Amino acid sequence: MIIPNYDDLEFGRVAYQAHFESTARVRFLWGPLGTAKSTWLCWRVALKAEEVSKKYGVSLRAIIVRDTYRNLADSTLKTWLEWFPDKSAVGYIKQAQPVDYILRTPDGREHQVSFRHGQTAQDASLLLSTEYGLICLEEVAPAYLPGKTQLVSPGISEEFFDMAYSRLRQKGVPEPELAMSANPPSPNHWSSRRIIDPSGNDRHGTVERTYSVAGQEQTVVWEHWFTPISENKKNLRPGYYEELTATWPRILVRRFVEGERIDAFVGIPRFDLDALDTMKRDHAKEPEFRGWLHDSPDNVLHIKPEANPNGYVRMWEYPKGGHDYVIGADVAEGLEGRDYSSAHVLDREDLRIVATWHGHIEPEMFGNELAKLGRTYNMALIGVESNNHGLTSLVALKNAGYPRIYYQSSLDTRTRKTERIGWRTDIKTKPLMINDVSNYLASGGQVIDKETIQELMTYGVNERGECEAQSGCWDDRVISLSIAIQMNKHSGLERIWPFLRRAG
Repeated sequence: MIIPNYDDLEFGRVAYQAHFESTARVRFLWGPLGTAKSTWLCWRVALKAEEVSKKYGVSLRAIIVRDTYRNLADSTLKTWLEWFPDKSAVGYIKQAQPVDYILRTPDGREHQVSFRHGQTAQDASLLLSTEYGLICLEEVAPAYLPGKTQLVSPGISEEFFDMAYSRLRQKGVPEPELAMSANPPSPNHWSSRRIIDPSGNDRHGTVERTYSVAGQEQTVVWEHWFTPISENKKNLRPGYYEELTATWPRILVRRFVEGERIDAFVGIPRFDLDALDTMKRDHAKEPEFRGWLHDSPDNVLHIKPEANPNGYVRMWEYPKGGHDYVIGADVAEGLEGRDYSSAHVLDREDLRIVATWHGHIEPEMFGNELAKLGRTYNMALIGVESNNHGLTSLVALKNAGYPRIYYQSSLDTRTRKTERIGWRTDIKTKPLMINDVSNYLASGGQVIDKETIQELMTYGVNERGECEAQSGCWDDRVISLSIAIQMNKHSGLERIWPFLRRAG
């Protein structure tokens, strides 16, 4: 086989830009099915190998990662061997399990390309034990192919991305690179939040990251490109996209054919995606107030609101006299980049959302924030998930003197019931919570908060039959909303004075 002349290869317009018109440290190519993203990623390795060989006289160490072994073998490795066959002039498989390939560039230099599968931070710590000049992550966002195969690609976690970025330090390669591909990620996915949205352009944009070395500012660029179906349509069978458009549900067409970054659980969604999508377009709106709540002696509530576009409190309706409210809260550890603490305030009249709280905060401080939120809304009954960090928030809420905290009963023996502070989410209560959210939506419940709708749309059933957020997405709002709905089932008096129920 003759070694190909890379300069003569035909690339689509977008792929050409991503290959030859960019110097970005992170390159992210995303778009609909069938737009040759895997091919782009494979050639990214070949072109990078030739670049470092010519410019620096070194051999490239590269790794290509896919989420599962099946997807790696059936898609990524298959595409690679179509372009760079085993035992050919361009290279050979040095090791079969796992696969290490030796790639030859036109100058005769050999470069090592490893193929591995992994999704999580733990996987990354096992895979990325060396230093690389190029790391490729394929299908970082979850993807789904309905039909007979029903293949699910769970995607790659944000922690994996961060750890991969830290391994871009091969000696002799001063311009290392991380290249990624994906079908359109949801707005809730980390690749949207960290690369596409900050660029200010949802088709092609850059994000500059500035840091200081020895007092000198340095800047690296992260760049993304949307690749449309026109990029590779000529290489697909006639009528491919037309058939998908005619046979797939509209929401899948919008995402995987038209390339819309739409919230949709890849696999089996727990809630009606079409209904939620309609709700987001027709019912969701911006809150009347966004900001902070501060303690204050100036009024009867002892609360002073401060408007701030970055505040964690959002209000669609201000508290009304004579109205009874309930609050559900999900507690996180408060670290940036991890889960959020979240709360929903519902009016018990019709369970409409009147306010939310969402942000990163230490659990103890979150308890104080919940006390202020509860006082604002007529001393609402507050149910806080007691799992993990929740107990810290509950203790703070109790120490703040808040009078209406939910206590959950449990049966210790056949005759004795005990009351434990907070709401416990476990294998028995979680299905009940999620079922009640589904019933709420099916019976006409309207969610006014766009971010809550987005989380509902990326929440579904995993391979173990359990409900969870899509990989790379969040479910904090789903949980706090579900707890708030549970609070509506219980009388506030019953939970403040548990003996009232026992006496009855």
